[in-house]
Amino acid sequence: MIERLKPIPIWKSVLWEMPPHGKLKLNTDGSFNMHNGKAGIEGIPRNEEGGFVMAFSIPIYCSSSSGAELKAIKFGCEWCKNKGITNFMAEIDSMVIWDMLQNKKLDNNILRKGDEDLIDILEKNNGSINHCFREANQVAYWFAKEATTSTECIIHTDFRQFPRATKGPFFMDMWQVPSFRIRYEKSNFFVS
Repeated sequence: MIERLKPIPIWKSVLWEMPPHGKLKLNTDGSFNMHNGKAGIEGIPRNEEGGFVMAFSIPIYCSSSSGAELKAIKFGCEWCKNKGITNFMAEIDSMVIWDMLQNKKLDNNILRKGDEDLIDILEKNNGSINHCFREANQVAYWFAKEATTSTECIIHTDFRQFPRATKGPFFMDMWQVPSFRIRYEKSNFFVS
């Protein structure tokens, strides 16, 4: 009977996908630490071979994780726009923000202004946003965590500047090595 109460692990292979030929892929993430109120944003644009273009890790003021996610994607898209890069694609692991942008549902008054500006940037620069699992967004995730502990804006223009924790996931993405997403199915205690 005890064996039936154990949660059942469900494994899924997750792979960071290379951008299509001629496109730049921008992975972003935002992080908010509720305990100390610190937030950070990160983004890493990569070329069609998965190669490094640049990376940013910036501490910000924010009051929620959704706000941090939106600021991260907006900063990354503005960077692309300012560099004259059109026809880019962005990936985020926040289903809430992705859903808001895809359906143009501007329900949240706090996020509405940033959302409208971002939609405008995407439409004028032939940009698109896709959702991905966190396991396919590990480089951005680690940089965003770094930004919550930092007090300064960091722009990485040289791969040798990368923190050690981000180099492994970066090469796994570039070499197309999958990560594994593990979730647990909740047991139904009432079914025998």
